Amino acid sequence: MQVLRVRNQQRELNDIKFDFTRGTDSVEGIAHELVTAELIDCHDLVIVAANLQKLIEHADEKDRRSVTFALNSGVATNEIPDERTLTGFAQISIID
Repeated sequence: MQVLRVRNQQRELNDIKFDFTRGTDSVEGIAHELVTAELIDCHDLVIVAANLQKLIEHADEKDRRSVTFALNSGVATNEIPDERTLTGFAQISIID
């Protein structure tokens, strides 16, 4: 199971859990579903898909169980991007 940790439009931190099945699912399909469900901004579709792909490719490496990345949708005018608090960033993790 994978978890996408990202701030929503109200700037609340959300954990979005989903399953990715190799050979059945595509990273683009998962990212598109997240956009369709309005869980991520449409500007972040490509970057979420790319980082999910990176995570899946390194899934067997114990030290690569999560990926943190900047979002294309950016931050609100009164915010400063901060990787630690995931302001303007997101994180995808594999959980057991």
